[in-house]
Amino acid sequence: MFTAVKTAQTRLPPDARRLQLVRVASALVAARGLDSARFPDVAVGAGVTRAIVYRFFPSRTALLLAVLADFEEVLLRNFAERAPLLRGRRELDAAVRGFGDATCDAIDEAGAGGWVLSNLDVAEPALASAARRTRERLDGPWLARVARLTRAGEPTATLACAMAVATSRAALSLYAQGRVPRDRALDALVRGVRALLDEFRR
Repeated sequence: MFTAVKTAQTRLPPDARRLQLVRVASALVAARGLDSARFPDVAVGAGVTRAIVYRFFPSRTALLLAVLADFEEVLLRNFAERAPLLRGRRELDAAVRGFGDATCDAIDEAGAGGWVLSNLDVAEPALASAARRTRERLDGPWLARVARLTRAGEPTATLACAMAVATSRAALSLYAQGRVPRDRALDALVRGVRALLDEFRR
């Protein structure tokens, strides 16, 4: 649930103010949907005037692109910190849990709005393209691993990978929505991906 920030209007350095506006917009998208990230609502949530929001973002699309970019930046940093766990020949369960943990940490830090945007098919071309690129950066590294684990050629490996990704998105979206606790979402993620890939290994 989104609640406006009730603080006295204080001067922040430009980078801090921009990040504050992005995070407020992220919270709005997560709580109320894509159409809720309007400049008046972002201004109220941040405790600033609309003119300040316009100073940083010339359009709503620019603001939503910044929400997506912020989420991706935090997520990729988390992946880099867990790089040994996520690549190589690590056990599948540990790698999947590491991916889930990194994603949950990004949702906690940057807000769930970026996660929501990365999983939406939207009509606005620039936003749709950015969301697609984010998904490709997140999903791409798993194709080779799934192909190796299942010993499947194309197109079976691509199909198995797409299904594993869908399982991941379902479990992590429930966490992002606050509908299940983190441990439960991660357990479901690991069990679902393992069961799916075991089926493809038969």
